Amino acid sequence: MNYYMVIDFLVIFWLRIFCVSEVNIACRHVEEMSPVVIDILWVTFDSNDSLVVYENTSLIMICIIPFFCKLTNSKWVLQNKENSEPPYKIEVHQVKPVENQCLSLSKDEINIFCTTKRVYPKAKCTFYISYNGQRAFEFENVIYSHKNETGYSVSNCNAIKPIQLTEIGTYRVEAIIYPNISNDKSDVVYGTNISTEIIFKSPYITLVNCPTHVKKYILIDCECVLNELGSTNVLYSWINASTNESISYSNHLRFAVDNYNTEFICKANSFKIDNVLYENYNIFLLSGNSFESMF
Repeated sequence: MNYYMVIDFLVIFWLRIFCVSEVNIACRHVEEMSPVVIDILWVTFDSNDSLVVYENTSLIMICIIPFFCKLTNSKWVLQNKENSEPPYKIEVHQVKPVENQCLSLSKDEINIFCTTKRVYPKAKCTFYISYNGQRAFEFENVIYSHKNETGYSVSNCNAIKPIQLTEIGTYRVEAIIYPNISNDKSDVVYGTNISTEIIFKSPYITLVNCPTHVKKYILIDCECVLNELGSTNVLYSWINASTNESISYSNHLRFAVDNYNTEFICKANSFKIDNVLYENYNIFLLSGNSFESMF
């Protein structure tokens, strides 16, 4: 008699530990097809609405319940023991960012824009930058924007760092995009790394459509262009080298060749790098099969 009482007690205890409260089922967000921990609040056994744990044959997700997985199979799902269909739908959202891309948006500064088209709940980005192979340092200020979709988010992150003329060279930006689950860097375990190389070269001027040997009275439309670092925000001007007077405040120099226009200087003032560059434009006047210098 005592033997059966012990058996009954063990059976009741075994049933009790598999009972859960509906409002206390919490599934930690993880990547699809990855393990997920379900936190369960144990309650008193009730034969009418209790839940039992049974092996899950679905490949959609794996739920690991602490303690029990150590003793039996690790694939489990929660189901009402009086019903063949699970009463709870436990969704495991895609957490690891997918369809990720990082782009460099500027020639004048480090301006990295990264986007992920599917992440849950929202993305967070950590940027590291190395310069000419030197030790990397972390960006401190990152700008975010998020668009909520059903079950996931589309997230963008943007990091900007100005570059000076003395810092030309090769930069490597390492972006780690990861789901902001706990607002802690430990979430990077679900992250994706994207590396972007940016090369900043010394600025220089090129003259476009600027012939040097022409006939008299030919119309000239010469364009001065600043290239590489500092080329997006530039103030141009043209100077007559003979008189040292400014004759144009654009990057175009338009004139008809005559005996008085001898030499011009393009001046390019870059506001981004606080630097001024000059380029000379000399014109030679053709005469028959020969030419004569106009200065």
